[in-house]
Amino acid sequence: MIFSTFLIIPLLICLGSWLFTDKITWKEVGIQVVVQILLIGIMSYALLQANISDTEVWNGLITKKWNERVPCRHSYPCNCHEVCHLSCSGGKNNSCHNSCHTVCQTCYRHPYDIDWMAQNNINENWSINTIDEQGLREPPRWAEIQIGEPTSSTHNYDNYIKGSPNSLFYTEKFKEEDFKELPKYPLSIRDYWKLNRLIQIGVSLPDMTEWNKEISKISGDLGSKKQVNVVVVIARNKDHNFFNKLQRYWMGGKKNDVIPVIGVDDNNNIIWVEVMSLSNEEFKVYLKNDILTLDTLDRNSILKLIKENIENKYIRKPMKDFEYLKNSIKPTKGQWIFGLILGIAISVGLSLFFYYQDPFGDNKYNY
Repeated sequence: MIFSTFLIIPLLICLGSWLFTDKITWKEVGIQVVVQILLIGIMSYALLQANISDTEVWNGLITKKWNERVPCRHSYPCNCHEVCHLSCSGGKNNSCHNSCHTVCQTCYRHPYDIDWMAQNNINENWSINTIDEQGLREPPRWAEIQIGEPTSSTHNYDNYIKGSPNSLFYTEKFKEEDFKELPKYPLSIRDYWKLNRLIQIGVSLPDMTEWNKEISKISGDLGSKKQVNVVVVIARNKDHNFFNKLQRYWMGGKKNDVIPVIGVDDNNNIIWVEVMSLSNEEFKVYLKNDILTLDTLDRNSILKLIKENIENKYIRKPMKDFEYLKNSIKPTKGQWIFGLILGIAISVGLSLFFYYQDPFGDNKYNY
């Protein structure tokens, strides 16, 4: 779709340059078509990838930490000396001169360095920053690492829902200003693998730290088994339309997300619950109804229900299930203008080149 959109006008220009002039041959028209197809094809692919490229969070648990010797990374030039070469111009006015340059060897400050490493149960590795140049001293941050500690990391993937205007999350019309007060999707990894997963709207929970730790623990425990990422949103004095806007803004979440959105009143009584997830409907209905039975915002009970429902009912849908949306992906207004200008420029440039030049020498009107 994107490819044909950008190719039509350049091809019409190419055809017009052949029909209305007598200095462009069929061979040159064929070259123009091939060049345009190649360049516009590359551009269309790049735009498609830009429109579907997205980021998700993978979760795991630390299973191992260790230190290891590695080749020294601290090099410097040493044993430098000047090398000269005599060169002569030859001929009648033969002249010679020396050209010199400096040659150095590479030396290293240490015989080896020490890396302080950690690994989780999905085979992701982290190198902890050292506190001395060679890494001989144990970094305090490495000493703090606990086996079984939850980890989070970001990874790119193709999201066909993001690029398609016909996806389920584009059904309601929202203006750009409707999203100004909404929180951004949490992707900011800090301290190697930590991520804040509790989002509060009009709420300030005193046990926020415990919420974040326990949500991360659920994600870490189930990350390798269920390929799941848990985020909890708590919004005070918001109606269901808040959820509709957030779901549109976050485009239904990432492909591995479970995002319970809980509406509460001034006394933290649960008023409504919705679950944002691309998973099976049965799971979302059960989790929603289970949380609604609690009435009040109780951390332990809510997180227990989230974990139990994921373990027993959650089924992650692969993004391949949404690949049918790929053909409906359209360029943005800015991409459309850029692609159109580029296509026209290529077509006009080639037409002018073949009009004024005869690279194959087969134009009988070339004089």
